[in-house]
Amino acid sequence: MGSSRSPTPTACTATIPGGSRSIDVRSIRVRTTSCGSSRRSTIRTAIPGRYQLAAIELGSYGKRYPHTAPTGLPPEAPAWAGFAIFRSECIACHAINGEGGTIGPELNVPQSIVEYRPEEQLKAYIRKPEAFRYTSMPSHEHLTSADLDAVIAYFRAMRDRKHDPKAASRAEAP
Repeated sequence: MGSSRSPTPTACTATIPGGSRSIDVRSIRVRTTSCGSSRRSTIRTAIPGRYQLAAIELGSYGKRYPHTAPTGLPPEAPAWAGFAIFRSECIACHAINGEGGTIGPELNVPQSIVEYRPEEQLKAYIRKPEAFRYTSMPSHEHLTSADLDAVIAYFRAMRDRKHDPKAASRAEAP
């Protein structure tokens, strides 16, 4: 892959009391302080208003996002390396096959990003999006050329593994 990464955490959600609201808690920051022999951890997060954290549920990534893996490819295929990068760098904001973040655009359905954008342009945009437009997407200048090639291989593999839940619901409508 080129760059070293820590293992990707499992999917995490927290339930707000009453069960009416669920938030993604992967971005919770935990600060640990030492005072003498005792250690204290403080959880800081942006849970709005007067809500309290009622529970944290750890779950399998595969169960939460079952249609994001490039299944059917051998483990050494570049798409799997790209999948690992996508899981750690992109899925918090972007979705593949309707699964993942909602801040950035869906990247596979109804059309894959590699079906209408040149691959070199995609690599340049992923690396430094602010060179193209004012955006909230962070730059990924730490990704190597091999990493970017792997991400594009992942997008190409997923282009052939589309699962469009919105198309299925539209087909069922009268």
